[in-house]
Amino acid sequence: MTPEEAFLQLVGSMLKKIPVSITIGTADDIDKEKRTCTVNREESPPLYDVRLNSVISDHKDHCTVFPKKGTFVLCLMLGDPTDYYVLAVAEPEEIAIKIGNSELTAGKDGWVFNGGKLNGLVKIEELVEKLNVLEERMTNHQHLYQPAGSSSPVPTVLDGSTNPKINKTQRSDLENTKIKQ
Repeated sequence: MTPEEAFLQLVGSMLKKIPVSITIGTADDIDKEKRTCTVNREESPPLYDVRLNSVISDHKDHCTVFPKKGTFVLCLMLGDPTDYYVLAVAEPEEIAIKIGNSELTAGKDGWVFNGGKLNGLVKIEELVEKLNVLEERMTNHQHLYQPAGSSSPVPTVLDGSTNPKINKTQRSDLENTKIKQ
């Protein structure tokens, strides 16, 4: 017997001894801090404080799927008939992942990395395009002239008054606000 087969056999024998129940309902009263929700069922009483994470922990490191209010969730009960957790979500509202110092929150407004404290990511193609235009303008519009009273035979001073005005690049030109770090 392989180790995988032995593990499956052990889990199977344990599950025979533990009462298991699966139910379906709609998510309500979603508490993101406690990572729980209420599940309303059609012909059964509601389930309160249903865990959104299967394992009871302090949630320092986690992967939590928050269901959209009013959408279907599949719940599993192992052992204690009052202790359910959400096994599957029909429509997620948000997904939160934290591993060590790295965090990711994904929702309808985009993806936020590490709380968004470093703001948006650079759109590299647009940045390169803008910089190339500025470099070309700078190269093409520099004019050397000979200052009055200079004895040098070669013009050495740039005349800034003849250069066209270059508009400053705006942050919004380069920032993708859908992803923040």
